[in-house]
Amino acid sequence: MFMRRPAGPICGEAKGNDMKENTFDVLMYLFEHCLDEALSIEQDESALKGMLRSAGFAQTEINKAFLWLENLTQPQDATDAPDAASASGALRVYAAPEMAKLDRDCRGFLHALEGHKIIDAASREVIIERAMALELDEFNLDRFKWIVMMVLANQPGKEQAHLWLETLIFDRNSDCMH
Repeated sequence: MFMRRPAGPICGEAKGNDMKENTFDVLMYLFEHCLDEALSIEQDESALKGMLRSAGFAQTEINKAFLWLENLTQPQDATDAPDAASASGALRVYAAPEMAKLDRDCRGFLHALEGHKIIDAASREVIIERAMALELDEFNLDRFKWIVMMVLANQPGKEQAHLWLETLIFDRNSDCMH
């Protein structure tokens, strides 16, 4: 799925020709430049890795990004289970590491998406798991929204939720996502 992006950097994003040093940067580059419906990461992995190295990404971060994407597309136990938590009105309690990484804005955004039935409990869990898998020094709502979009773009049956979220984010802001 190809995602459009507003002109200019995401808030806090490095500018210029700096060495791109984290997995999130690799993922963003892939989603901006490479991933559309005609491209298969499995088929073109070596070519994509070469392109990423040429773009200035470190091999270790490239490998981590491909592992992150591979885990994103793996069937999750939570997505196969019945959505009993949603049906029963259960409340999600965050573990201490999740609380430390996902600030109140991120958790509130996720809660709002679930409350408006844009995502279900299974999707929420995949989003949290994928966010926790990223080793980011700075983790904010702007980056979290991209993670949510990446997850939704890669979940069968969630295309409408992805498009709605993409429209919401980009239509509200042209310089920087909030």
